[in-house]
This record gives sequence, structure tokens and C-alpha cells, in this order.
Amino acid sequence: MDRLSALEELTLRDLYIRAKAEAWSGPHHSSEQHSDRAPQSEVVPQVLPAKHCEEKERADPRLSSVIERMTAIKHVEGIEEKTLRQYRAFAALFEMLTGIDDITKVTQTVAKSFRADLNWSPKSWGKSPKDIHMTRNEVQAKSDALPPEKIGLSVGTINRHLEHLNQIADWARDEGLPVDTHLKPAKLRKKDTVRARDKRDPFTVEQLRTMFQQPVWTGSRSEWHQTQPGDHIYRNGIYWCPLIGAYTGARREEIAGLAPDDIVQVEGIWCFNIEDSELRRIKNLSSRRVVPIHPHLLEMGFLTHVETARKAGQNSLFPDLYEAGNNSFGRKLGRRMRAIIDNCFGENGAKLSFHSLRHYAQNELANAGVESRIVRDIVGHEGVDVHDKVYTKKAPVAALSNAIAQLPRVT
Repeated sequence: MDRLSALEELTLRDLYIRAKAEAWSGPHHSSEQHSDRAPQSEVVPQVLPAKHCEEKERADPRLSSVIERMTAIKHVEGIEEKTLRQYRAFAALFEMLTGIDDITKVTQTVAKSFRADLNWSPKSWGKSPKDIHMTRNEVQAKSDALPPEKIGLSVGTINRHLEHLNQIADWARDEGLPVDTHLKPAKLRKKDTVRARDKRDPFTVEQLRTMFQQPVWTGSRSEWHQTQPGDHIYRNGIYWCPLIGAYTGARREEIAGLAPDDIVQVEGIWCFNIEDSELRRIKNLSSRRVVPIHPHLLEMGFLTHVETARKAGQNSLFPDLYEAGNNSFGRKLGRRMRAIIDNCFGENGAKLSFHSLRHYAQNELANAGVESRIVRDIVGHEGVDVHDKVYTKKAPVAALSNAIAQLPRVT
């Protein structure tokens, strides 16, 4: 018989449990029935064939298989594609470092060893599709060749990997797999010694004006060598996305995954429509929003870029950013932004990244006296309390547009 999907298995389990409950609450409680009630035929539950029960007891314990079954359900619930990639990258990293791919063979000692290994792994591991094919010895050799500041995953990344392992173990237990009862990866989480707001620096207006004088925006050698000086400006994703980030505070994937149809007019105002699409998933419900386009982007010809993409039948505004290896638009943008920052600021830019544009925009809006609820509507944050979350309505698009226009021009 063909193997059932994760969703089909869960459906059959639910039906099986309901049928048993129906049977138990029927014939076994006949004394509680009214004597004048007409006799009814006994309900015979549709139990699963023995083969199916055996298959459930023998559910594949490999990490990758448990993840696929787990994410098949979470995907229906709207899990981000980025999160799915993180689970799969975790499985590859865990197997590579520990040599174990069976969740039933993972002990707390193995989990501790895995956490220790993350402290000597390259910070950049997982950012290239090639990384998942590396061996432990190759990763060790790569680390040995790196300077100390580029070795060891961040506390946040280590804790995320431990949380993934914890969720996989819990899911496997719920499936009936004999997972070690002493395996508690969440207890191994590291304490962060740096406040979240201190981990990254926001850009300043002066830094952005300096950065936007780099070759990407003034003239490049070629599209392949876009960060090197030359005579031609290539108005592609590398060109537009940092500008959009500076003028919206939107997240990297929200911008890189824009489609021509995401550029809309609302009440006569041109806006970015940020919502789930086939190109990217948004982070949460509060992330679904419209953000007015800054006047400077319109002056720079952004709508011309959009119209060109529409006429060409493109499903993406920035096809140059797509990487089939990780089915992502944002990863390439992040790497190119890193190169631009390093070329521009050197060591002084170590705490800057594409995400720093988001911090910059929030700071500038707040410093301009923009009301906090309008800032939240622009960047896609939830309210701070029940009143904000439940009773405060979204700001009018005109108010959002007036706020966006207060962001300084950076070129």
C-alpha cells in the first residue's frame, strides 16, 4: 500500500480515536439508556488495518523524516518558508556534527556535545547551499582558517538550533517514537549577555548617504561585479532593495520577495502591499500591511521598474535575487549587502546589516515625532497591550504616507 502523507496519517488517527470513543460510550453504557428508546444498531468503529498500525509504530525516526511530517502540518497552519529552511538546515548541521540522524538515539549528552560544537563552527555556516554537503572535518578545517571573530555561532542561533531539536523530540514522542525521556534540549539554552537592541547598530543618515555612493548606485563594472566601480548602473534587486529598506523599514524577505502585483494604489497613493504570496511568507498577522512608497523612490523611477517587470510577465520584481538552491530571494541580498557594507565601512560596519535599515527607519520615524501606532503599522509590529492589539484600528493610508515622507532622503 502507498505510504500515507503526514496529514492523512493524522486524519486517520483522529477518525480512529473518535470511533473508539463512540463505541465505548455506546454499548458499554446501555444501563444509562432510556428503556423506551428504540433499539439502534451497534456502531462498529472503522479501525485502521493492522498494517497501518504497524507503520505508525515504525514511523521513520530520521530527523529529516520527522521534520517533514511535522512541517507538513505546520505548513497548513501558515509556517514561514524561512522557518522550514531553518529546520532542514538544522537537521543537516546536527547530523554532520554528531553523526546521528535518528531522533531515538539522541541523548542529553549528545545534545550537550552538539551545543559545544556550535561554539567552534563558522559563523557563516548555512548561508551557502554548499554548506549542507560539507563533512565535519571540512567544517573544522574551515574554522581553523578563520579569524576568531568569525568563529562560533551567536547565542540566538545556538538557542534556535536547540529549540528546533526540542520541538522535533516532542513531536516524535507524540508520534509514539521511543525518544529518550531525559532528552531536554531546551534546558541547554545559553543566556544572552547582550541586549537585543545592542546586537546590531542602526544606520545613521550620514552612513546611508555614504553607502549609497557605492558603485551599485553610481556605476558598476558589470552586473556580476556590481560592487566594483564601472560605467553602468544596473537597476536590479541589489540596487532597489536597500533603498526600499531605507524608505520603509520593511524586512529583507518582505522586500526581496515583492511581485509586480504587490505595487498597488490605495486611496490614490502608491503602496507596497506586503502579504503572503508564492514568493515569500510574512512573519505573522501584524506583518500583513500596506506601506506607502516614499516620494524619492517614485522620483527615481521605481514605478518604471515595476511596469517593465509587468510587461515582461515576471512574477518577481527582482528575479536576479532568486537562488534555487535554497528557494529564497533574501539570502543573496543579505550576502551582497554584507559585501557592500564591508567595502564601505570596513571593521566599523561589523554590527551593520540589511536589518539595520529597519532599525534606522524606526528610529528616524520616532525622532520625527511620528505617533507610535503609525510606526507600528508601517513596520508591521503588534501593539504593546490588549488595547492596541484589539481596539486600535489601523491608521489611514494618508497618515502612513505623511509619516513615510518624513524619512530623510539618503541619495
